[in-house]
Amino acid sequence: MKLSYLSLALILNIIGIYVQAQAYSAAELDRLVLAYTFYLKQKISLEVVASKYPSLKESAQNASNTWNREFMTTVKNIDANLMLAQNTKWEKTRAEIVQRFAIQDYTDVTENKAKQYIQTVNERGYGQIQSPILETFLNYKPQYQKHPEDELADGYFNYFIVRNINKTYPLNIKVVYPKSWKAVSITKKPKFKQQFVSYYGFGSIKMTLTIEPARTDYQNDMFQQLLSKKNLQKYSAANDIVLNYRSELTIDNCPAASLIVYHIEVGKETTIFGINETYSVYYKNFHIVISFSSTSTLSQDDAMAKYDIHKALMKKIVNNIVILSQWGQ
Repeated sequence: MKLSYLSLALILNIIGIYVQAQAYSAAELDRLVLAYTFYLKQKISLEVVASKYPSLKESAQNASNTWNREFMTTVKNIDANLMLAQNTKWEKTRAEIVQRFAIQDYTDVTENKAKQYIQTVNERGYGQIQSPILETFLNYKPQYQKHPEDELADGYFNYFIVRNINKTYPLNIKVVYPKSWKAVSITKKPKFKQQFVSYYGFGSIKMTLTIEPARTDYQNDMFQQLLSKKNLQKYSAANDIVLNYRSELTIDNCPAASLIVYHIEVGKETTIFGINETYSVYYKNFHIVISFSSTSTLSQDDAMAKYDIHKALMKKIVNNIVILSQWGQ
């Protein structure tokens, strides 16, 4: 008896596999297949090494165990999502991949090459995997899907530094973001703008860093007005609904404030529901804006649910922002 999509999704969630009820783009499906193919090739290659060189069997198994501890739940999650997306087509594709690697000629695998490969798999178990395969594994790790902030805590992050992009820009800032995200859309000057998108560019959570220079420095007596709720609302649409406003914040010792709003954008074919969280920071003659958005084409509740999952991550990112220029960097 064949299971319906919802029944299969429910069963997979009960046994601890996190599946996403979503439509996949062709590019994302290709990336999922690529990541799973990477795993299957590795699995079969280790089995060949252990069979061909019995003295390396224990080392091969240890490397496999290291990998499994870090990424096996991810592999199962990717497999489950491909099953939900493609069903029997994925079953056929997976069998073809296994067959392709099973009949591959391994006669040129010397014992020395086998040892090197085992070491490579060990390193992969600690995240030493090429892009975009690593990002795919991180994106589909159930722990990180439920608690995105854990990705940073486990050391999977990138630094974005303004002067690595524009060496002559007058303000240098460092931002930490998850390794599974993708940095896109650069505007270099005079306004500097950089966007980061979850799920390596496919996700609905975005962060934008914007730097706007003024002609003269902002003075202390201006901050109360600049960081007021009324002034922050100027950066929102007229029909946005304010959920929360916080004043008297600091980001890397600089005055700041934050605003969270409901946002609805009605298009000709699609309505986009969103939650936007924006931080305004002032340093010398620069207005720095760090904004997060969670969007959904389904409902406001769906956008809020995604936002709630990522709140702790957003807080970590804001807390780790460094205005390098004020420290002489």
